[in-house]
Amino acid sequence: MSAAIAEASAALVALLRDRLEPSHPVMLSPAEGAEGIALRLLHLRPDARHANRPLGFDPQGTRAARPDLGLELVYLLTAEHGEEMAAQTALGTALAVLHGNPVLETSSGARLTVSLLSAPLAEMTMAWTALRETLRCGALIVVSGVVLKG
Repeated sequence: MSAAIAEASAALVALLRDRLEPSHPVMLSPAEGAEGIALRLLHLRPDARHANRPLGFDPQGTRAARPDLGLELVYLLTAEHGEEMAAQTALGTALAVLHGNPVLETSSGARLTVSLLSAPLAEMTMAWTALRETLRCGALIVVSGVVLKG
């Protein structure tokens, strides 16, 4: 079983917790009413950098290993706060941390990249509807380089 997805989430949370003020707690899929920086893993998609890699074969021509599965993880990053200006300030601070630290290292030594993903408002509205929450300001973050070993 691969823990690559969980390690990527843990590395992202650790970076934000390390670089943000204690007044901005970082949460994965927060409980309703909680305040702080919230990360929700929304979507997994194939990482094109790992597509179409040659399969491993032994000298007899038998496939020796299953191919690795490269993934990109898409997170919704929001700042949960009762006061809108405080939420926007916290969101900006979290985005600045991610922009200034675009490379994450997981506990197993994998190097991942973090970037901001653009999404039309209609897609963001669908995400919030699926979460059954009120639409608010947020950003989509993509973590690339996650590999599930074959």
